Amino acid sequence: MLAHELEQQRHRLERKGNNFRVAAIPKHIERAFSKRRQAIEKATSTHGHNTE
Repeated sequence: MLAHELEQQRHRLERKGNNFRVAAIPKHIERAFSKRRQAIEKATSTHGHNTE
């Protein structure tokens, strides 16, 4: 499992349910590179909604 391997390499993770994120990566950087997030924002704006 990826999370386990990252922890073995001493990366600190933040876990929430079955999900995790690498704590050292600032959230604004994570968001900027998230293709899934970009797709969600595009879809919501197409339908007149805002995710902010």
